[in-house]
Amino acid sequence: MPGAPPPDSSGTQQSVVVRNLDPGRAEYLAIRSRDAQENWSALSNVVSTTPSDFVQLTFSERTVGAYAPSVSRDGTKIAFHADYVTSFRHQLYAMSADGSGATQLTSLPEGAITPDWSPDGSRIAYSVRSFEDPLGSSELYVVEVAGGSPQLLESDGSRNSSPAWSPTGDEIAFQSNRTGDDELWIIATSGGEPTRLTDSSSSEDTAASWSPTGDAIVFASDRSGNRDLWLISRDGAVETQITFDSWTQTDPSWSPTGEFIACVVSRDDKGDIRIVRR
Repeated sequence: MPGAPPPDSSGTQQSVVVRNLDPGRAEYLAIRSRDAQENWSALSNVVSTTPSDFVQLTFSERTVGAYAPSVSRDGTKIAFHADYVTSFRHQLYAMSADGSGATQLTSLPEGAITPDWSPDGSRIAYSVRSFEDPLGSSELYVVEVAGGSPQLLESDGSRNSSPAWSPTGDEIAFQSNRTGDDELWIIATSGGEPTRLTDSSSSEDTAASWSPTGDAIVFASDRSGNRDLWLISRDGAVETQITFDSWTQTDPSWSPTGEFIACVVSRDDKGDIRIVRR
């Protein structure tokens, strides 16, 4: 196998990355150690796997885990929130796009959630909510990555979260329950009155992420009966469902090149970050 390391002694753990396999097709690999064994047979040392479009980047040990991935515009970093320090009290983290080098960015008493990078990578928009009342009101903030005082962007007494910066940097999409159900709204980065984007009765539309061209937004919705990923045009005229998995999919984030969408796939009450190729 090209790129595979030479076999080591029995009992030694080794790993190898095999690329360019077809998703959904079962692959069989013969494994042997360096130790000579007279009875070795390729047919008796076979492992099988079925490649997937998903690539797991985080491996959470706490109850809730990692959520809300945001891919930086240059594609080199992913910001997210997680309860790695205290269960259920999230802080912001950033890691390389391959999952390495995770670094904690915030240590706020009330916690910080749903980060999103500005197009030039100089600012992060995020939301803050009370730890004692996680379903209560929340506010949107923007802060310089290099440091400085956060700028309050939106606070109307409702639950405002999941800010998503437009590719041009002049608008932020977010979710709000100001009309009862969670819907998507858009506000100028300079502030002002937000405008409504989605209007789906008796369902929740959450976690917006812009396409690289700014003409569409991917979001999570339970309007089909399961929480899947959907697309909507910037003017709100066209909506399309793009995932049909039985597991829960949330917090999508479109890569700068449009090649993949990072999202959270949850099962057994634990979420981890995976990617869906486009």
